[in-house]
Amino acid sequence: MSHRLTQELLLKAIEGEQNAIAGYEHMKSMAGQPEIIETLNRIILDEHKHLKSFEELFRRKFGKLTESPPMKQTCGPEFTDCIAQAVNDELESYEFYRDIVRDNSGEQIRVPFFDAMTDENEHAIRLNLMFAQQIAKRVM
Repeated sequence: MSHRLTQELLLKAIEGEQNAIAGYEHMKSMAGQPEIIETLNRIILDEHKHLKSFEELFRRKFGKLTESPPMKQTCGPEFTDCIAQAVNDELESYEFYRDIVRDNSGEQIRVPFFDAMTDENEHAIRLNLMFAQQIAKRVM
């Protein structure tokens, strides 16, 4: 399947970043621990950076960005459910961005998607550690 950058794929990336921000903001309200909140804040800053770069790319390639759909955040009732969902979302985003990087030429497209791809990978690693720590606390 080709992932040549289209308006639809770029809108999907923008919506994904918006939903990630909403999800992490929701997770912060459940976290309670300062070190977890700090990690989530770092991830949120990255997601805002990705969102801004994708919106700028959209304007350069396709013109005015129309109003975005409302952000949605969904995860289970337990904090660990939210972490697990976030890990899956980050890995799916990583794969999506990787495919866009692979199937497109030119720095204008490749650089923002490569940066987002590497950040998503880092987020998945940090969230996996967070998940393991939360599970370990339950067992002790």
